[in-house]
Amino acid sequence: MPDERRVPSKRCGLGERMVGNRKLRLSVAAAVAGVLSLLAGAPAAAVPGLPDAAGPATVSIKTFTGETVPERVIEAAERHRAVTGAAPRVCYEAHVQNIGWQPYLFCDYATAGTTGENRQLEAIYIYNLVGGRVCYNAHQENVGWLGNLCKSEGHGQIGQTGLNRQLEAIQVWGDVTFCYDVHQQNRGWHGEVCDAGVAGVTGRNLQLEAVRIRIVL
Repeated sequence: MPDERRVPSKRCGLGERMVGNRKLRLSVAAAVAGVLSLLAGAPAAAVPGLPDAAGPATVSIKTFTGETVPERVIEAAERHRAVTGAAPRVCYEAHVQNIGWQPYLFCDYATAGTTGENRQLEAIYIYNLVGGRVCYNAHQENVGWLGNLCKSEGHGQIGQTGLNRQLEAIQVWGDVTFCYDVHQQNRGWHGEVCDAGVAGVTGRNLQLEAVRIRIVL
């Protein structure tokens, strides 16, 4: 996963709230929703789980497991809402051959990865911004299916990096309906599937090159 930095705070970060002497951590979905509401001009008191005097929207947020969530998740959500007028439901980023993690996250069916450049997709990092689990499996070159993983915190990495192994197919599901499509070598876009449907073909040594994901409520 790309580097994650934590910005110090005198009280609570945007992903935390003090209740008595206890510091509670919010989910990714709650923290992102809170930031977007504040940026839209909503009063802090109207945002569940946020401290009364919120800090700047550029601080990192943390899930209830204590993991630091990169600022680029917030930045991607802000960019998406600036263009579409709506807060995103899911954001994701791609690890691409000879590039590494792309510099930006993409949200709600925007294309992550590359097409027409013959670059293999090696991993995808996904953030469920509406709350609930995200589950996934991936078929990777010379390994096969990696095995089902479910993340209660709502974010995780599909596939392995640093091994120069192409993804060949993926499955995504969770507590909400995930729909997704992949662009595959010599085949183009596979066609959308949902909730653990297999996107991509295996057994033909064909690399995935791009992905797009959405959540249907």
